[in-house]
Amino acid sequence: MKVRRIDFSPDEWIAGTIGMRPEDEGLYIRICVLIWSRGGRITVDLLKRSTNAHGNQVLASLRRLEEAGKIIRKGSEIGQKRAEKELENARKRAGKARENGAKGGRPKGLVKPDGFSSRKANHQPSTINHQKKEKKEDSSTRGAEFDVWYAAYPLHVGRREAEKAYQRARKLASAEELLAGIERYRSGKPDYADWSHPATWLNKGRWQDEYQAKQSSVDSISGHTEPWQQRLASIGKGRRWMTELWGPPPGEAGCRVPREFLVYLNGAAPPAGRAH
Repeated sequence: MKVRRIDFSPDEWIAGTIGMRPEDEGLYIRICVLIWSRGGRITVDLLKRSTNAHGNQVLASLRRLEEAGKIIRKGSEIGQKRAEKELENARKRAGKARENGAKGGRPKGLVKPDGFSSRKANHQPSTINHQKKEKKEDSSTRGAEFDVWYAAYPLHVGRREAEKAYQRARKLASAEELLAGIERYRSGKPDYADWSHPATWLNKGRWQDEYQAKQSSVDSISGHTEPWQQRLASIGKGRRWMTELWGPPPGEAGCRVPREFLVYLNGAAPPAGRAH
Protein backbone atom coordinates (compact mmCIF):
# COMPACT_ATOMS: atom_id res chain seq x y z
CA MET A 1 0.00 0.00 0.00
CA LYS A 2 1.45 3.36 -1.04
CA VAL A 3 1.35 6.01 1.69
CA ARG A 4 0.01 9.36 0.53
CA ARG A 5 0.38 11.48 3.68
CA ILE A 6 3.28 11.82 6.12
CA ASP A 7 3.57 13.86 9.33
CA PHE A 8 6.31 16.45 8.88
CA SER A 9 7.47 18.92 11.53
CA PRO A 10 9.06 22.04 9.99
CA ASP A 11 10.42 23.22 13.35
CA GLU A 12 12.24 19.93 13.94
CA TRP A 13 13.58 19.98 10.41
CA ILE A 14 14.99 23.49 10.81
CA ALA A 15 16.56 22.62 14.16
CA GLY A 16 18.13 19.46 12.75
CA THR A 17 19.64 21.11 9.68
CA ILE A 18 21.12 24.31 11.16
CA GLY A 19 24.68 24.75 9.93
CA MET A 20 24.24 22.20 7.15
CA ARG A 21 25.54 22.99 3.68
CA PRO A 22 22.76 23.89 1.24
CA GLU A 23 23.68 21.03 -1.11
CA ASP A 24 23.68 18.56 1.79
CA GLU A 25 20.32 19.80 3.05
CA GLY A 26 18.81 19.51 -0.43
CA LEU A 27 20.06 15.94 -0.77
CA TYR A 28 18.88 15.14 2.76
CA ILE A 29 15.25 16.12 2.09
CA ARG A 30 15.42 14.28 -1.24
CA ILE A 31 16.43 11.09 0.59
CA CYS A 32 13.52 11.40 3.06
CA VAL A 33 10.98 12.07 0.31
CA LEU A 34 12.19 9.14 -1.79
CA ILE A 35 11.93 6.82 1.25
CA TRP A 36 8.32 7.95 1.79
CA SER A 37 7.48 7.68 -1.91
CA ARG A 38 9.11 4.27 -2.43
CA GLY A 39 7.90 2.88 0.87
CA GLY A 40 11.32 2.04 2.29
CA ARG A 41 15.05 2.42 1.94
CA ILE A 42 16.52 3.53 -1.37
CA THR A 43 19.74 2.95 -3.33
CA VAL A 44 22.54 5.33 -4.18
CA ASP A 45 21.86 4.77 -7.87
CA LEU A 46 18.20 5.83 -7.47
CA LEU A 47 19.29 8.93 -5.58
CA LYS A 48 21.75 9.90 -8.29
CA ARG A 49 19.10 9.49 -11.01
CA SER A 50 16.69 11.71 -9.10
CA THR A 51 19.06 14.72 -8.95
CA ASN A 52 20.95 16.88 -11.41
CA ALA A 53 24.07 16.90 -9.24
CA HIS A 54 27.30 15.29 -10.35
CA GLY A 55 27.86 11.77 -8.98
CA ASN A 56 30.94 12.81 -7.00
CA GLN A 57 29.01 15.66 -5.38
CA VAL A 58 26.27 13.22 -4.35
CA LEU A 59 28.81 10.85 -2.81
CA ALA A 60 30.53 13.69 -0.95
CA SER A 61 27.21 14.87 0.52
CA LEU A 62 26.27 11.30 1.49
CA ARG A 63 29.56 10.94 3.32
CA ARG A 64 28.99 14.16 5.31
CA LEU A 65 25.39 13.20 6.13
CA GLU A 66 26.48 9.78 7.33
CA GLU A 67 29.24 11.26 9.46
CA ALA A 68 26.70 13.66 11.01
CA GLY A 69 24.43 10.73 11.87
CA LYS A 70 21.62 11.93 9.58
CA ILE A 71 21.47 8.81 7.41
CA ILE A 72 22.35 5.10 7.52
CA ARG A 73 24.30 3.41 4.72
CA LYS A 74 24.69 -0.31 4.14
CA GLY A 75 26.55 -0.82 0.91
CA SER A 76 24.48 0.88 -1.78
CA GLU A 77 21.40 1.10 0.48
CA ILE A 78 20.42 4.36 2.17
CA GLY A 79 18.09 4.67 5.15
CA GLN A 80 16.91 7.40 7.53
CA LYS A 81 15.51 6.37 10.91
CA ARG A 82 13.01 9.24 11.41
CA ALA A 83 11.70 9.02 7.86
CA GLU A 84 11.22 5.26 8.16
CA LYS A 85 9.46 5.69 11.53
CA GLU A 86 7.02 8.26 10.14
CA LEU A 87 6.39 5.95 7.18
CA GLU A 88 5.45 3.11 9.51
CA ASN A 89 3.17 5.41 11.58
CA ALA A 90 1.42 6.51 8.41
CA ARG A 91 0.83 2.91 7.39
CA LYS A 92 -0.71 2.14 10.77
CA ARG A 93 -3.06 5.14 10.53
CA ALA A 94 -4.12 4.14 7.03
CA GLY A 95 -4.74 0.57 8.15
CA LYS A 96 -6.83 1.75 11.10
CA ALA A 97 -8.87 4.02 8.88
CA ARG A 98 -9.49 1.17 6.45
CA GLU A 99 -10.56 -1.07 9.32
CA ASN A 100 -13.00 1.55 10.64
CA GLY A 101 -14.34 2.07 7.14
CA ALA A 102 -15.12 -1.63 6.84
CA LYS A 103 -17.13 -1.31 10.06
CA GLY A 104 -19.15 1.63 8.77
CA GLY A 105 -16.79 4.31 9.98
CA ARG A 106 -17.84 4.09 13.64
CA PRO A 107 -14.91 4.25 16.08
CA LYS A 108 -14.62 1.32 18.47
CA GLY A 109 -16.55 1.83 21.72
CA LEU A 110 -18.95 4.47 20.35
CA VAL A 111 -22.54 3.30 20.98
CA LYS A 112 -25.18 3.95 18.35
CA PRO A 113 -27.97 6.21 19.75
CA ASP A 114 -31.30 4.48 20.47
CA GLY A 115 -34.14 5.12 18.08
CA PHE A 116 -31.97 5.92 15.08
CA SER A 117 -30.96 3.64 12.27
CA SER A 118 -27.48 3.98 10.86
CA ARG A 119 -28.98 5.26 7.65
CA LYS A 120 -30.82 8.07 9.41
CA ALA A 121 -27.87 8.93 11.62
CA ASN A 122 -25.53 9.35 8.66
CA HIS A 123 -28.04 10.93 6.31
CA GLN A 124 -27.25 14.41 5.05
CA PRO A 125 -29.95 15.83 2.78
CA SER A 126 -28.66 17.01 -0.54
CA THR A 127 -28.99 20.71 -1.28
CA ILE A 128 -27.84 20.54 -4.89
CA ASN A 129 -31.28 20.08 -6.45
CA HIS A 130 -32.79 22.73 -4.19
CA GLN A 131 -30.08 25.20 -5.16
CA LYS A 132 -30.61 24.50 -8.86
CA LYS A 133 -34.39 24.92 -8.48
CA GLU A 134 -33.99 28.19 -6.57
CA LYS A 135 -31.53 29.46 -9.18
CA LYS A 136 -33.95 28.54 -12.00
CA GLU A 137 -36.87 30.24 -10.25
CA ASP A 138 -34.74 33.32 -9.57
CA SER A 139 -33.73 33.48 -13.25
CA SER A 140 -37.38 33.18 -14.33
CA THR A 141 -38.45 35.95 -11.94
CA ARG A 142 -35.67 38.24 -13.12
CA GLY A 143 -36.67 37.60 -16.72
CA ALA A 144 -40.25 38.67 -16.02
CA GLU A 145 -39.02 41.73 -14.13
CA PHE A 146 -36.86 42.72 -17.07
CA ASP A 147 -39.79 42.40 -19.48
CA VAL A 148 -41.75 44.91 -17.40
CA TRP A 149 -38.76 47.23 -17.07
CA TYR A 150 -37.91 47.09 -20.79
CA ALA A 151 -41.50 47.80 -21.79
CA ALA A 152 -41.45 50.88 -19.55
CA TYR A 153 -38.15 52.21 -20.89
CA PRO A 154 -38.63 54.88 -23.58
CA LEU A 155 -36.07 53.51 -26.07
CA HIS A 156 -36.17 49.89 -27.27
CA VAL A 157 -32.74 49.05 -28.70
CA GLY A 158 -30.08 46.47 -27.77
CA ARG A 159 -32.42 44.25 -25.79
CA ARG A 160 -29.88 41.46 -25.23
CA GLU A 161 -27.24 43.80 -23.80
CA ALA A 162 -29.92 45.60 -21.82
CA GLU A 163 -31.01 42.34 -20.18
CA LYS A 164 -27.44 41.54 -19.14
CA ALA A 165 -27.07 45.04 -17.71
CA TYR A 166 -30.39 44.66 -15.89
CA GLN A 167 -29.25 41.46 -14.17
CA ARG A 168 -26.15 43.29 -12.93
CA ALA A 169 -28.17 46.29 -11.82
CA ARG A 170 -30.57 44.09 -9.85
CA LYS A 171 -27.69 43.19 -7.55
CA LEU A 172 -27.54 46.87 -6.61
CA ALA A 173 -31.19 47.92 -6.65
CA SER A 174 -34.69 46.46 -6.44
CA ALA A 175 -37.02 46.08 -9.43
CA GLU A 176 -39.18 48.90 -8.01
CA GLU A 177 -36.19 51.25 -7.77
CA LEU A 178 -35.24 50.59 -11.38
CA LEU A 179 -38.80 51.28 -12.54
CA ALA A 180 -39.01 54.44 -10.45
CA GLY A 181 -35.75 55.57 -12.04
CA ILE A 182 -37.36 55.28 -15.49
CA GLU A 183 -40.28 57.41 -14.36
CA ARG A 184 -37.95 60.15 -13.09
CA TYR A 185 -35.95 59.90 -16.31
CA ARG A 186 -39.07 60.26 -18.47
CA SER A 187 -40.34 63.29 -16.61
CA GLY A 188 -36.97 64.96 -16.00
CA LYS A 189 -34.95 64.45 -19.20
CA PRO A 190 -34.28 67.76 -20.96
CA ASP A 191 -36.11 68.04 -24.28
CA TYR A 192 -32.89 68.66 -26.18
CA ALA A 193 -31.25 65.43 -24.94
CA ASP A 194 -31.60 62.07 -26.69
CA TRP A 195 -32.81 59.00 -24.85
CA SER A 196 -29.94 56.95 -23.51
CA HIS A 197 -29.59 53.36 -24.68
CA PRO A 198 -31.09 51.08 -22.01
CA ALA A 199 -27.87 49.09 -21.38
CA THR A 200 -25.86 52.30 -21.04
CA TRP A 201 -28.46 53.79 -18.70
CA LEU A 202 -28.28 50.75 -16.44
CA ASN A 203 -24.50 50.33 -16.55
CA LYS A 204 -24.04 53.94 -15.45
CA GLY A 205 -26.48 53.61 -12.56
CA ARG A 206 -28.77 56.28 -14.02
CA TRP A 207 -31.76 55.06 -12.02
CA GLN A 208 -30.25 57.06 -9.15
CA ASP A 209 -30.28 60.35 -11.10
CA GLU A 210 -32.23 63.27 -9.69
CA TYR A 211 -33.94 65.82 -11.93
CA GLN A 212 -35.54 69.20 -11.55
CA ALA A 213 -39.31 68.89 -11.74
CA LYS A 214 -40.74 69.58 -15.21
CA GLN A 215 -44.38 70.48 -14.67
CA SER A 216 -46.61 71.65 -17.50
CA SER A 217 -48.56 74.89 -17.08
CA VAL A 218 -51.77 72.88 -16.64
CA ASP A 219 -50.15 70.82 -13.90
CA SER A 220 -49.02 73.96 -12.12
CA ILE A 221 -52.43 75.60 -12.36
CA SER A 222 -54.23 72.51 -11.10
CA GLY A 223 -51.72 72.04 -8.30
CA HIS A 224 -51.01 68.39 -9.11
CA THR A 225 -47.41 67.24 -8.60
CA GLU A 226 -47.51 64.22 -10.95
CA PRO A 227 -47.08 64.98 -14.70
CA TRP A 228 -50.42 63.54 -15.78
CA GLN A 229 -50.78 65.71 -18.88
CA GLN A 230 -47.41 64.52 -20.18
CA ARG A 231 -48.30 60.91 -19.48
CA LEU A 232 -51.69 61.16 -21.19
CA ALA A 233 -50.14 62.90 -24.18
CA SER A 234 -47.74 59.99 -24.63
CA ILE A 235 -50.68 57.55 -24.46
CA GLY A 236 -52.25 59.46 -27.32
CA LYS A 237 -49.09 58.77 -29.34
CA GLY A 238 -49.45 55.02 -28.91
CA ARG A 239 -47.50 54.37 -25.70
CA ARG A 240 -48.95 51.68 -23.44
CA TRP A 241 -50.46 52.52 -20.05
CA MET A 242 -47.91 51.71 -17.30
CA THR A 243 -50.17 50.22 -14.63
CA GLU A 244 -47.21 49.16 -12.48
CA LEU A 245 -46.22 52.84 -12.08
CA TRP A 246 -49.37 54.90 -12.65
CA GLY A 247 -52.06 52.65 -11.21
CA PRO A 248 -55.27 51.57 -13.02
CA PRO A 249 -55.95 53.29 -16.37
CA PRO A 250 -58.84 55.71 -16.93
CA GLY A 251 -62.18 53.98 -16.81
CA GLU A 252 -61.13 51.37 -14.26
CA ALA A 253 -61.67 51.34 -10.52
CA GLY A 254 -58.91 53.01 -8.55
CA CYS A 255 -57.77 55.29 -11.38
CA ARG A 256 -55.66 58.16 -9.96
CA VAL A 257 -55.86 60.52 -12.97
CA PRO A 258 -57.56 63.83 -12.04
CA ARG A 259 -60.78 64.50 -13.96
CA GLU A 260 -59.54 67.75 -15.51
CA PHE A 261 -56.82 65.82 -17.35
CA LEU A 262 -59.07 63.16 -18.84
CA VAL A 263 -60.38 65.64 -21.45
CA TYR A 264 -56.96 65.60 -23.11
CA LEU A 265 -57.08 61.84 -23.45
CA ASN A 266 -60.31 62.26 -25.49
CA GLY A 267 -58.71 64.87 -27.75
CA ALA A 268 -60.55 67.92 -26.35
CA ALA A 269 -58.90 71.35 -26.43
CA PRO A 270 -57.46 72.65 -23.16
CA PRO A 271 -59.57 75.13 -21.15
CA ALA A 272 -59.28 78.80 -22.07
CA GLY A 273 -56.23 80.48 -20.58
CA ARG A 274 -54.31 77.19 -20.24
CA ALA A 275 -51.51 76.17 -22.51
CA HIS A 276 -50.37 72.63 -23.11
